[in-house]
This record gives sequence, C-alpha cells and structure tokens, in this order.
Amino acid sequence: MIVKEMQANPQLGLIPVGFLDDDSSKHGAQIHGIPVLGDRTIISEIVQENQIAEVIIAMPTAPGSTIREILSI
Repeated sequence: MIVKEMQANPQLGLIPVGFLDDDSSKHGAQIHGIPVLGDRTIISEIVQENQIAEVIIAMPTAPGSTIREILSI
C-alpha cells in the first residue's frame, strides 16, 4: 500500500528503491515493480549504494525490539 501511494503521488517526493524482507523466498521478487533486494542485514549497503535519505519501516506487528534493531542498523 505504501509503494502504491508513493507511485500515485509523486508530489510526496518519495521514490521507492526496494524492499527488504527477512523471508528469503521473497528475495528477487517484485512488488508493484519494486524489487525485494534482500534482508535487513543489508540496509546499510542499500542506503549507501542508492544515497537513500529515508527508510520506511512497514512492519505493523513487529515487536519494539525488532524495530529498535532495524533503527540501529
């Protein structure tokens, strides 16, 4: 839903680059034309390679400890 919103509203200034998912069976797949690049361990690499200024964490059922881990990466 987030990617569809970004694509439908370019005035937001948000360009989706890729998804990260810990489920390796999704790696290499595409969602609304956006690739699933890997898991959370490569966040730093993806951010640097693509000069990303903002990361959106879309994990509504994730525990706080998981969100804090991702933020620390």
